[in-house]
Amino acid sequence: MIYIQSKISANMLTVESDFPLENIKIYDTENIQINADVIYKKEENGKFYTAFDGSNLKKWSPNHPELYTLIADNISQRFGYCELSTFDNRAVMLNGTPCYLRGCIRGIVAHDHPNMTGGTLKDAAVKYIRQAKKYGFNLVRFHSTIPTVEFVEAADEEGFLIHMEIGFAYEYDNQGNKKKLSMDNAKWRESILKYRNNPSVAIFCIGNEMHKSGHQIEVHKLYAEGKKLAPSKLIMDNSGWGEFDRTSADIFSQHIAYYFPFKHHADMFETDNCWRMNGSTYDEDLESEFNGSEAVVSVRREAVPLRPVIAHEAIHYIEIPDYIALNKKFDDFYKEVGEEYLKANEISKPRYLTELPALIERKNLTSKMPDYIKGSQLFKQMGIKTYLERLRLSQLCGFEMLQFADCLKYENKNGIVDCFDDDKYFDAQWFNSFNNDAAILADFENETFFFDDTVKMQLFISDFLENPVQRGTVEVKVNNETVWCGKNIVLAGNLQKIADLALKFNAKNMPEKIIVSASFKNSEITFENSWDLWLYPHAKVNVSAALDLNDPNAEKFFTVNAPEANLFITDKLNDRVFAELENKKHVFLLYHRDKADNQYYFPGALERFKPCIWDRGSNLGGVIANEGLRNALGSDKYFDLNMQP
Repeated sequence: MIYIQSKISANMLTVESDFPLENIKIYDTENIQINADVIYKKEENGKFYTAFDGSNLKKWSPNHPELYTLIADNISQRFGYCELSTFDNRAVMLNGTPCYLRGCIRGIVAHDHPNMTGGTLKDAAVKYIRQAKKYGFNLVRFHSTIPTVEFVEAADEEGFLIHMEIGFAYEYDNQGNKKKLSMDNAKWRESILKYRNNPSVAIFCIGNEMHKSGHQIEVHKLYAEGKKLAPSKLIMDNSGWGEFDRTSADIFSQHIAYYFPFKHHADMFETDNCWRMNGSTYDEDLESEFNGSEAVVSVRREAVPLRPVIAHEAIHYIEIPDYIALNKKFDDFYKEVGEEYLKANEISKPRYLTELPALIERKNLTSKMPDYIKGSQLFKQMGIKTYLERLRLSQLCGFEMLQFADCLKYENKNGIVDCFDDDKYFDAQWFNSFNNDAAILADFENETFFFDDTVKMQLFISDFLENPVQRGTVEVKVNNETVWCGKNIVLAGNLQKIADLALKFNAKNMPEKIIVSASFKNSEITFENSWDLWLYPHAKVNVSAALDLNDPNAEKFFTVNAPEANLFITDKLNDRVFAELENKKHVFLLYHRDKADNQYYFPGALERFKPCIWDRGSNLGGVIANEGLRNALGSDKYFDLNMQP
């Protein structure tokens, strides 16, 4: 057994073996021998080490998956010249350069699908990886799962990072209470030894969602063993939870992603709220009070994570599929691959593919489905873009999306691609504008403005290019008209503020959606992005209030003084609503299900402007059927961010 370790900063490659190796040679994929001089040979603690000059080796990365083969005596081992590390709590380092992890999830049945290619496991892995890379992803997390050898081989060759989870379980007492953690140390060691030479394997993780992992002695032992066996990999104690100041991991994956990062949740990636659930490894109180003779003091300690952080199971946005088309796609696939392939790969058609079309027809919704589908797709696109841009404006070092591909069970509509790993409705170029190594970002204080407002725009660049130091031109446009051109903008890497802009727009009589776009260009690279804003004229509506001042419990309502209007507005669902309807009035009901003085209750989900797999029945967008209303709102046919208020 040998271990090949890359030491990029020292331009060195070391080979560790259980016995002396003679006549070591290194070849590239064209079978050309690489000139790598021996720096030293030594024996230490029963292990044999040979160090080589790595100056002539090309670094392995997702963008350049260079592979080599080391041959010595009867041993042949493929490897990549690649090293992962961290810089304090600020950055994940790939080959000495900060790397922004853009991950997705596979593994357990809730997040994966069988081999739907009709080919081999290697064919399926290559298709998945190429599709994920096309949309800007560079990492996949295998949730509580060790990937197949075929997938790891494909990831090495295609250039895709892997986070694998060995798994753990809780032991329970007779009352069903969690007693202690049960971990398979042999499996942990075996997995690391098996995959530590694969350059694609970036993270070895013990398991999923372990609370207070920093308090667990077993966890610290496994972390120490992992660092000893694979010092050039990242070791993670668990994905999802843990104390902010623990030392049992190189990188943290944190539940930080359960809201829509917009309006009052816009700072969700900046606050320390998610870290306060597990608290401190040292059981220090994060909130305390002091009552003294001189002062009364309340203290709230900030929970600053000790390691770089990525968002755990992020971006839970779904859409309504075309069930009829997907059902036909399954039928055609079944005919193509045959019964034996279906059985061998444990493929069976989900029941929802047949039952939901029948339900849609039974409810007479068939004619409305194209609009429902389109509305949900646009809402999902808007949600994903908003999410990833807010995340990149924070200090987080990446994310792991739940998930890239649709599944056959449970969260079956969450993907960018379908369960065959085929494209759906996302444009890859658009997706890469905010999900690639470099992205230009804008931060606005709002999305809707009056025409005479001053619109403040902060412009940033998130730069995780392999060669991050770049010089180029930044151009900002409004509806394709250049409003600012900044030359000789020098990028230094990571997140960098470029400029503050103040925009003021000429007044118009009708609402208008405008497009603000920005780009960075030089002779080698170009990346651009755009954002929608909505501008409105000041409304002048003649409204008189009708209120019985002698009755403290009187209904507050407004009647619009317009000849064509016969309107009653209220925020209470009671008999008055039905009486006004019987009197031929239009009723505008500003209904909230939790209002205490509602007389009646409409069943339904509380809207949080966030379609999410864990919140079934939540908002999947909306359709504005009336053209006059669309014009009055400056809207297209389907809901966008301007509808949030």
